[in-house]
Amino acid sequence: MTVYFSIGDAVAALGIFLIIPQFLKPIFLFRLRVIGIGLRTLYGMAAIGFLCVLTAALVPLLPEWVPAPIRATLFWEVAGGMSFALCYTALGWVYIFPARAGTRSIKQYVRAGSNLLASASEEDRVEFAADIVANIKRLIRVADQPAGAQSKSWFVTHRGQGEGEISAYSESFLRLLADPVFCKTLVIRLPWDASRLLTAFSEAQPKAQVGRVFVHQIIREWLLSAETAGVGDIDWRTFSDAPELADAAFGDTYLNRHYLPWESLSAQDLTKIETGLMERIERAAKLTIDDQIRDEFSYQSYNIARLQENFEILTRQI
Repeated sequence: MTVYFSIGDAVAALGIFLIIPQFLKPIFLFRLRVIGIGLRTLYGMAAIGFLCVLTAALVPLLPEWVPAPIRATLFWEVAGGMSFALCYTALGWVYIFPARAGTRSIKQYVRAGSNLLASASEEDRVEFAADIVANIKRLIRVADQPAGAQSKSWFVTHRGQGEGEISAYSESFLRLLADPVFCKTLVIRLPWDASRLLTAFSEAQPKAQVGRVFVHQIIREWLLSAETAGVGDIDWRTFSDAPELADAAFGDTYLNRHYLPWESLSAQDLTKIETGLMERIERAAKLTIDDQIRDEFSYQSYNIARLQENFEILTRQI
């Protein structure tokens, strides 16, 4: 018995055009752009599948003189099924897995991430944070790569120049992530993710201070996020008092040595003194001093000097 699609099946195939708009959220568009798939590609695959289904429903009506391969309904059924399968696979992939920033896709990642942050809502930023957490170590490692363009070999020099460009892309993206609104969302809504981001810098231990502005902005937002006028102003979705974030920001030896977290505060940040701000500064200072004691004051850190300067500013304000 010959099996082929009916006209009803062809009409039902149009349903995929209603599914694609459900994936028009900024985070899904970001992931699609990173893997190099655009909306035109998705709609194109869906359209090809629809045409294959429609053709499979009509080929049994073709006369005998039409070549047999064209009248083979199985060919059109398989082609339509494969087209739909590819479309569904792409949608399922960006729905389940975060985008990956590799050496080949770092440019697409940076451009797509910049577009997302430029017009993101708070929920978009919360969803985007999962992709940043999944890729932060790779971004740090790529940004910390030396250009290597001083080699006498043309091939190594050309490759080193390409790596230097990729490194610049990664470093610029880490600076872009220092957007105050994005960092505030991390601290208030996702403090455990913010802690993981700071810990990633400590574990990667980059030779250069890559992402320094990003690290400082997260720390600054944590210190200042305690400024709440009263119970009525509290957003019960916030968890910025997570102790892991304070420990990662001020209790880590590597960050205290190389990233100087107390440089994240400026005199303008301390003009308005609140009880919550004082409590966080006290907690942060204790963590910093405890870290120095554990390390037996084995190095002279400018971080302690910055801590002293901040307390002097607070004293004058009081």
